[in-house]
Amino acid sequence: MNSSTMREHSRARNSCSAVIAALQILITGKIFSSFSISAIFPCVSFTLPLISLLRYQYDGNARTSAIEVDINSKQLPGIRFKYNQNLGVLESINDLRVYRNSFNRSVMQDNAKQYFTITECDSHGRIKSILINIKSFDVFR
Repeated sequence: MNSSTMREHSRARNSCSAVIAALQILITGKIFSSFSISAIFPCVSFTLPLISLLRYQYDGNARTSAIEVDINSKQLPGIRFKYNQNLGVLESINDLRVYRNSFNRSVMQDNAKQYFTITECDSHGRIKSILINIKSFDVFR
């Protein structure tokens, strides 16, 4: 392969990456799969995912309060977030509650109290220990 051929291949690769970047910008908010884009652009050799749509809702403080997902026009159960009104820290995600007992310890627990996770951090905020418990059995320590 001579140098002019190599330059042509690198130009083709650069133009393909520009096309891919443009497509990613155009489909922001949507994820496509099992859609063969190589039929349109022969230099692109991948398939994209199923058509899914993510809808975000925000509260008055520009925090995510809900996420709704549609995959192939089938709506999945949404995810709801709740925040503390005074501090603004995350308190719950759907049925998972997040408690911060102290500045370096947090507990996440479901409503049925069958699952909980305890995360402890050191004084620098690095994770020191994690305990995951399901139905009163320690799964991970």
